[in-house]
Amino acid sequence: TPLQKELVETPQVQRLRSIQQLGLVDIVYPGAKHSRFEHSLGTMHMASLMADALSLPQEDKVKVEVAGLLHDVGHSAYSHAVEDVLKRNPDIKPQYGGIIRENHEAFSEYVIRNCFANNGNIARIVEDELGQDPVDFFDQIALMATGKSSFLEKPYLGQLISGDIDADRIDFLLRDSYHTGISLGLI
Repeated sequence: TPLQKELVETPQVQRLRSIQQLGLVDIVYPGAKHSRFEHSLGTMHMASLMADALSLPQEDKVKVEVAGLLHDVGHSAYSHAVEDVLKRNPDIKPQYGGIIRENHEAFSEYVIRNCFANNGNIARIVEDELGQDPVDFFDQIALMATGKSSFLEKPYLGQLISGDIDADRIDFLLRDSYHTGISLGLI
């Protein structure tokens, strides 16, 4: 969609192309070179399929798809492999907006809330085509994408992205199994 295209073209999403999904796992499984970008597109697609299967209204489907696309924008290099190192070393914890972000979810929430609603093309699409306030829209997306869906009017939407069996997990189980050659967690 035009909104998805604009979001994919942002630097925040494009940087995911250079972050490996499985951090350092390619040392053991050379095929595990897939990126957070690929996974984010896959999560958006899986969220769309789930929204269709549940016959969600179009407005909700758009939100679920966007949350799937943006759920990992806060990942640092080497993905989860570096998060424990950052937690133990306060001097190198990522800061954004003058506040230390403890993990990729907190960083993702900040990026979603502060980088997309003020982007001219993205804000225009959200206002004109979706009829929504961009700040409110991306606040909802941030909650859905980071597992804070209990604060939403429709908490089940967030559970499709961050829940027990969600679009994120389904995509990474399938994708990681494929790229490592291990038939583990296949759905």
